[in-house]
Amino acid sequence: MSKFPFDDCKIRWWKEAKISAEDKQALISDLRNTSDIIKEAMNYTIKREQRNPVVKFSIGPKNIFRAYSLRVFYTGTDGWSISINRKKFDGDGVVVSDDILAELVCREWQWIMVLDEEDYGPVEEL
Repeated sequence: MSKFPFDDCKIRWWKEAKISAEDKQALISDLRNTSDIIKEAMNYTIKREQRNPVVKFSIGPKNIFRAYSLRVFYTGTDGWSISINRKKFDGDGVVVSDDILAELVCREWQWIMVLDEEDYGPVEEL
């Protein structure tokens, strides 16, 4: 199975995301470890572009108040949107928010950014 190439890739973190350094590092580590799944998700979405599929799977640390996921969406214009999202739960386990924390951009593909340029904070190389 082919792997997603992280050469020349960056993570653009949303400047309003309040995320610990430990969670960021865990997310980056999981992102690297799921490169084959990311590539498979990209292939799946391009084959089913007429249905506008979105592939979402868990990454990073989890607890009873939050969970992280990676979202892969093919735009139908030879471009993808790949974002790291965080769901927050209340004490009863009900989702109170599902926010984009970061977006992945790479030189090799056309990437569709959801957040505006002024919404980005730090950018990290992968």
